[in-house]
Amino acid sequence: MSDLEVLSPAQLSSMASGDEAVVIELCRSEHEKVLLQHPEFAEMIEDIDPFVCRRLDLVDAIRNAPNGFIRQYLYSIYVFRQSITLVSGRSFS
Repeated sequence: MSDLEVLSPAQLSSMASGDEAVVIELCRSEHEKVLLQHPEFAEMIEDIDPFVCRRLDLVDAIRNAPNGFIRQYLYSIYVFRQSITLVSGRSFS
């Protein structure tokens, strides 16, 4: 598999036709496979917890992400946290 092909063609086919549980499980599996390729970075992400860490720590993790999969995962958390800030009125700092 190339860097862009984490799931097999059969798994992708299952995702396209699967129910919610199948889709979520395949996404979890894909995420784990990508992180397993970069154990030191995965450990750092676990340590900072991107859902609650300081904004600057999250931006630093995005900046240093080892590939686009992980960078986009962290970016989606950044965008989510910005949205929560708008709704809650609490600072994302």
